[in-house]
Amino acid sequence: MLLIVTSVLVLATVLFIAGVFKNLPDTILAAVLIHAVSGMIDFSKLRRLWRAHLGEFWLATGALAGVVIIDVLPGVLIGVALSFMLLIRRLDHPTIEVLGRAPDGSTYADVATNPDARAVPGVLVCAFRAPLVFANSEIFTDELTTRTTASPRPDTLILDCDGIPEVDTTGADALRQLHDTLGSLGQRLLLARVNKAVIDFLRRDRTLDTLGEHAIYPTVREAVTAAQSIERRPLDEEEIV
Repeated sequence: MLLIVTSVLVLATVLFIAGVFKNLPDTILAAVLIHAVSGMIDFSKLRRLWRAHLGEFWLATGALAGVVIIDVLPGVLIGVALSFMLLIRRLDHPTIEVLGRAPDGSTYADVATNPDARAVPGVLVCAFRAPLVFANSEIFTDELTTRTTASPRPDTLILDCDGIPEVDTTGADALRQLHDTLGSLGQRLLLARVNKAVIDFLRRDRTLDTLGEHAIYPTVREAVTAAQSIERRPLDEEEIV
């Protein structure tokens, strides 16, 4: 009810008595404006961003400074530009974790943060925590190729795809390239926990024709079991795509 009354009063002021305010000094109008928007500025949120995420803090500060120093529209555009830059940086700096088997034997965790997790002999399990797109596809192939060629070399690379919500055509090409590189070295690529949208895309893009439908598993545990059951032998020429 209060909102309705306030809206009616504001509308009546704009339509009928706005002329009364035209001769007011700019300082008074500025004071009215500052009072009106003061409730919209919450410095506690800026403090929270400073503690939690410096990137978002500087984004918010830049947008606020643009509005105060220049104008509202430039401030909004600065905020949009900074948001886009922050998004590109996040895509360009993906997290790649090496997973090990937890003591319970059924779950897998990042070995860097879980000292009890142990690597599986002959199998390298990696988790890619970002959309696999043009911005990070080269990092994806370079990093995983480096890890699979390091000593001791694994027979199989299992990619935990639970952290990959989306793949574009460049990302699909990166998967193909990784598959071909591993195949030339006598290694295999298996995928685990791939969401339906990504599987459907890879199927439409015919990337699964290269990877093979049999190379996708619902869990990391099942992928590891499959990798350990594969006879360790050089790949036949027909298997190297």
